[in-house]
Amino acid sequence: MTKATLPRLLAALVLLTIARADPAYTSMPLAVRAPLPAGAKPFQRLTAAESGIDVPNVYNDPRMWGDRFRELTLGALETGVAVADFDGDGHLDIFTVSKNGPCALYRQPILGHFENVAAAAGVDCVAQDEKIGKVGATAVDINQDSWPDIYVCRYDAPNLLFVNNGDGTFTERAKEYGLDIKDASVHASFADYDRDGYLDCYLVTNILDFSKAPQGRRDYLLHNDGHGHFVDVSKTAGIWGLTQGHTAVWFDANGDGWPDLYVANDFETPDRLYLNKGDGTFADVVDERLPHVTYFSMSADSGDLNNDGLVDFLVTDMRDRNHAQFMTGMEEIGRGLWEMERVNDLIPQYMWNAVYLNTGTDHFQEVAHLTGMDATGGPSAHAWPTSTTTAGSTCSIPAA
Repeated sequence: MTKATLPRLLAALVLLTIARADPAYTSMPLAVRAPLPAGAKPFQRLTAAESGIDVPNVYNDPRMWGDRFRELTLGALETGVAVADFDGDGHLDIFTVSKNGPCALYRQPILGHFENVAAAAGVDCVAQDEKIGKVGATAVDINQDSWPDIYVCRYDAPNLLFVNNGDGTFTERAKEYGLDIKDASVHASFADYDRDGYLDCYLVTNILDFSKAPQGRRDYLLHNDGHGHFVDVSKTAGIWGLTQGHTAVWFDANGDGWPDLYVANDFETPDRLYLNKGDGTFADVVDERLPHVTYFSMSADSGDLNNDGLVDFLVTDMRDRNHAQFMTGMEEIGRGLWEMERVNDLIPQYMWNAVYLNTGTDHFQEVAHLTGMDATGGPSAHAWPTSTTTAGSTCSIPAA
């Protein structure tokens, strides 16, 4: 057996397991796209007026420049989107978060054209006070009924879980599921880490009270008990430390069939690489398997970058390609605000993107510079939003 055939075998075993567990599940290949005409671009940019995606992202919490300045600027986090076919019509829809305003659910009845149905669907967050700071959104089939649900993270307020009723409406049920966490919630990532057939949740947090915990909050590993309720098992599972997290991504880092977890943390607290031990516990092996990590870790994703059958992953930082902008960004590190708290014995951190190639051993190679992906830019220390709203965004879709 070669490395190339192993992923295919694993995929076949997964499909076979699913089929045996529930005969209703079937698989079919993706449709082959027609080739583009000569000279045509693969994406077509649509304006807000053309796409219908025009609800503003409101930033008007006065605490950002007052009593919560440290929490809401140094721990500043933008808002997220969740993409799924929420109404089952075969077209992907978009749920967008507004920081201090009503959220939007854009139904796509025609390719590239959207209409906001959030109020009618019950997901505009108005009933739950839309002015509360909202951050990330995750599309997840929480009850495995084939209808995508929506989990919304909020700052210092209970998180929201909108369960899809399958008729174009949603019901908020976070408390019922034990997912109404009140913290500095950022992003929720779901996976069946113990392979019992039920999705579990990893909840990333950031700064809640700078005066009490300037290095952030602890994250949550929430285990699905199989009866529609989630239980916090962070401590017993080996999830440790305070973090200023931005994202978490599940993938099988060592090819043993168990979901592992990478957590991207901002500032001097290093990222985590939690290896799944298969017994409900995890071991943080970031300093054993990686040569270094990013400093201002923003987001992360995984995939097989070089088609060798092994899962690689990417972590983004805020390094700019322009020298002047890069030096401005370096000021965040150079002034020593966080350097005084750094533990030098931990893994080295550098302010550039990291691309980790899986070697098939217990170590990853970092190749961001070799691939030309070391710098992609980002907001500098002085570039936080100063306006109360952000305008409707442009939207790029595959060309017909």
